[in-house]
Formats: sequence, C-alpha cells, structure tokens
Amino acid sequence: NGPTHWITIPATTSQLIPVNDDLLAFQRNYHGITLHNFRSSEPSSNYLTQYTVQGIYEDMEKNLWLSTKNFGVFKISNGRFKNYSFDNFGVRNIHQEQNRIFVGTDNDKY
Repeated sequence: NGPTHWITIPATTSQLIPVNDDLLAFQRNYHGITLHNFRSSEPSSNYLTQYTVQGIYEDMEKNLWLSTKNFGVFKISNGRFKNYSFDNFGVRNIHQEQNRIFVGTDNDKY
C-alpha cells in the first residue's frame, strides 16, 4: 500500500479529471481549474479562475493544455501561459497526433 493523501475538494467542483499518475484536476463550475500534485508537498494551484475550463490535456512534452468556453486554449509550459484563440468558439477537446495538437470546437470549426 502506498501513502495516503488527504485533499480538500473545492465546493464548486463539477468534475474530477485524472491528468497523469501524479496530477488530478478539479474542474470548477465557471471558476477555472484546480490542479493537485500527489507527489509534491506544494499546495494545490488554481488556474484561469475567470474562465470556464472545459477540459485538460497533457501532451508528450508534459505541457498542459486547458480548453475554455469562448476563450480558446491555454498552454501551460514551465509555468508560462500562452493563449490560442479560436474566434470565440468554445473548445471541447484536445488531441495530439505525432507532434501536432488538434482541437475540437463547439462548431466543429478547427
């Protein structure tokens, strides 16, 4: 048996998303996303609290991609954020094939 971890789940959590063996995401109703790393003693981190985060994806390089409603995709790489906008379409899912990232929007646009 491994170590036991106690975490507090935010009251606004609408979905729990396992990202990898170490990371769990709490998708929060209209208040971004909270990430909790089980292998770290660091507290949980809140991201994009002003956005509705619809999904999270970890690519082969361990970058995190957060899809949002109406504000495109945010890439988190080494603590830095970069936004990719898609004409105010909500991004529903993210997929990687070889070295390319593909996104699916509300209107099947991209």
